[in-house]
Amino acid sequence: MKKRLFGKKLIAAATALVLVGGVFAPVGQGKTSQAKAATESKKLAKIFRTTELEDASIDALQKAMKSGRLTSKQLTQMYIDRIKAYDEKLKLNSVIAINPNALKEAKAFDKERKKGKVRGALHGIPIIVKDNIDVKNMPTTAGSLALYYNIPNKDSYIIKKLRKAGAVIIGKANLSEFADSAVDSSSVLGGTVHNPYDFSREPGGSSGGTGVAVTCNFCAAGLGTDTGGSIRMPSICNNLYGIRPSKGLTSIGRVIPLDAERDTTGPIARNAKDLSYVLENMSGTDAEDDYTKEVSADKLLGKGYSKYLKKDYLKGKRIGYFDISFNDIEEVYDEDGEGDDYDIDVTPPDNKVREMLLKTRSNLRKAGAELVDISDDLNRDIIQEEIYEVEANSGGYTFEYDMNSYFHTLGDRASYKTLKELVNSGNGVNFTNLFEDDDSLADSYETTENPYTETASGYARTTEWEYMLKFRQKINEVISNNNLDAIIYMPTMNVPSVLEQAGHQLSGSRLLWVFGPVAGLPEVVIPMGFADTDETANIELPSGIALVGAFGKEKTLMQVAYAYQLQAGSVIRRAPACVPALKDNRLNSFLKKLIKKVSKWNTKKLSKKKPTLVKLLENACIKAAEVNWSKPKEVYKRAKALATCFDNAKAAS
Repeated sequence: MKKRLFGKKLIAAATALVLVGGVFAPVGQGKTSQAKAATESKKLAKIFRTTELEDASIDALQKAMKSGRLTSKQLTQMYIDRIKAYDEKLKLNSVIAINPNALKEAKAFDKERKKGKVRGALHGIPIIVKDNIDVKNMPTTAGSLALYYNIPNKDSYIIKKLRKAGAVIIGKANLSEFADSAVDSSSVLGGTVHNPYDFSREPGGSSGGTGVAVTCNFCAAGLGTDTGGSIRMPSICNNLYGIRPSKGLTSIGRVIPLDAERDTTGPIARNAKDLSYVLENMSGTDAEDDYTKEVSADKLLGKGYSKYLKKDYLKGKRIGYFDISFNDIEEVYDEDGEGDDYDIDVTPPDNKVREMLLKTRSNLRKAGAELVDISDDLNRDIIQEEIYEVEANSGGYTFEYDMNSYFHTLGDRASYKTLKELVNSGNGVNFTNLFEDDDSLADSYETTENPYTETASGYARTTEWEYMLKFRQKINEVISNNNLDAIIYMPTMNVPSVLEQAGHQLSGSRLLWVFGPVAGLPEVVIPMGFADTDETANIELPSGIALVGAFGKEKTLMQVAYAYQLQAGSVIRRAPACVPALKDNRLNSFLKKLIKKVSKWNTKKLSKKKPTLVKLLENACIKAAEVNWSKPKEVYKRAKALATCFDNAKAAS
């Protein structure tokens, strides 16, 4: 008789599953019996589960692909499945388009891996791209209906570099239309991006789609652009790491512009090491981007960043802070909580955000860093004076010329030749509505007024560029003279605001627009954790803090962020609860087959020798059959228990 175990009466009478890890030792000590004992467990171990995708690091994904448990094609499909299951259904609206060739690209990288060619840390890793960055044969819309058919036939430089490193472009991320807001991310084509930690809250802008896609595990990492805060704000609002690089380290070539002298491109990721992987593989000198040529971006990049990350890096390092940035912040407020000047007005941080701030300071010190007050060398008055000098020598509004230059680079593939044509199309809403008087706009690229009338290092610049460089030098000197590794400041004073109060979370020192945008210095945002800061919050919400480095010192900032992350621990990072692991079809199939196999197995002889073992196997099989198949963590738990029981029973028989 083969069928003995699992009739309806027995299933109805079953009560509890006894976990069996380590309970039974396999019979026999030889290699053959040990191999047999682990058969089902080994099969289970080879399945890359949907639960493993949650906050998976690039290193973990590479390890899984190297072992054969996962392919890039499978990984890409798993991310696409999550996008389709959650993004539209929950109205997160983080993704504008999925790359129709993503699986094909992933399969090609799998073939390379089989042949022994692995390009590096990004080989086969799916990346999402903000939809103002050119990707060959995909629309670059900037969220605007007017650019629906803007389909470049060339990759931007940063995409070329990432493809060369092995990255799979999984799709395009939503944004604030034409990247015009550092607060929200709303566009005609993509809709309004919602914060996954609380749907009523802002996701940050303008790279909010990228931030939401990364934190929701719709991709391994993402690309954003930052003119005034558009990488850093989404990173803060979505509990992520993000970096605005030194101006010129990464190319803005074939990227829809906002203000070329302040525009940058950079990565957003769930951890510091992943951030370094993407940054080092997208940086470099682009022949079509004068800013990268001016700073010799290849030389600035050097040998990259990821290989230099160390757990104990912060020991003996010096982090500077000043009166409105980090400590004793309440001392600079008026009674009404407002400062004296518009540009860097300050408001007190919420008490619980302040608690996170204090914990961040504590983590830095525990990791070995010395916090240095540099208020004598850098304070509100000094910053205000420098900012006013830059603004007083402004070269004027550059958007029209920058936009017409972008169209010019597209050649015959351009949807329009000028911004005027775009506005007159009737499809240019939101940002382009600012140009109601189209008579002031140029009729051609050649007749567009050129605001770049000065020369710097042989390149055309606006009149304010030299003052921006002067400010950069001022901050570099403060860092150098105080022997600092970085300067820390609070970019926001609260958690993300509700959508109807866009901008509320920006109430703070307004320093978000200072060091990176004006001085062109690198800034990395790191998570501080979560706080429930007001009675309208449905859940604890994230906030972050910013680190500024000397020009070209991304390696130092990456090292600080990495060491801080390890010291702070997992408490500072939490994936949104609204996007759990999807039902795991491969795991479900394995368990169903195993249940069938166990049910048909003849245990007559074994029940005489090992009745307890057989009883445990029966219970494990009954529990497995009763599992909720839509809950992958529960399925895995039951599968592991049954596989272990069955392996032990087979070994004992």
